Amino acid sequence: PNVSELGYSVDEVLNINFLNLVAGHVKPIVEKRFNESPSKPMYGLRLILRSKENVYMPYSFNYLVDNEKIYLTLQKEKGINLSEIVIDSLDFGIIFTDTEFKILYHNAFLSNYFEKASFSHLEQLPYGLGQKLIEYLRLGTKNVEIEYIPGRHLGIQIEPLELSDVSGYLIKLKDITSQKMMQKSMSELDSYFSLGQLASGLAHEIKNPLAGMKFIALS
Repeated sequence: PNVSELGYSVDEVLNINFLNLVAGHVKPIVEKRFNESPSKPMYGLRLILRSKENVYMPYSFNYLVDNEKIYLTLQKEKGINLSEIVIDSLDFGIIFTDTEFKILYHNAFLSNYFEKASFSHLEQLPYGLGQKLIEYLRLGTKNVEIEYIPGRHLGIQIEPLELSDVSGYLIKLKDITSQKMMQKSMSELDSYFSLGQLASGLAHEIKNPLAGMKFIALS
């Protein structure tokens, strides 16, 4: 990018950790995406950069992680609502649909998660997820967890939304795969612990009569 917009010379930028330029709560999200997406390109992400004079500027950026190096392209955005950038920086999906299940808005998470630029209707969501969402909307379901493909879990929250000019639904999609794996590990640990307690109890019950028998034999 034209680094002069940020108030730095080329030499100064070469010596700065990129994450130090990222403003606010977006920084850990960007760092997480760098770490979790090796050799996978990400496009059209939004963030706010802090200039040398502490002026906050909206940028869109693309990146590729390859061989422990991160390649970035940045472009300053104009006429962008900062609240839009914040929503696009969330680590979960936001979908706003009308009552016919047409998608009026979704944030960048959805595009990156399913590797498609945009969706215009819930039916377009892959793995049959769109059809399931439509069923939940029709049934009035508000909270549900699903395994949409083997080993991948989504937590879904749905709220009816009434605005002055349109009615519809607000849908939140969050990847909870790591939480489910943690729960499974904890459940397995509980099972092992219970088995250990059972074995200990059995050993104790067997040991008591054996001790008496040993005493009698010695006598």
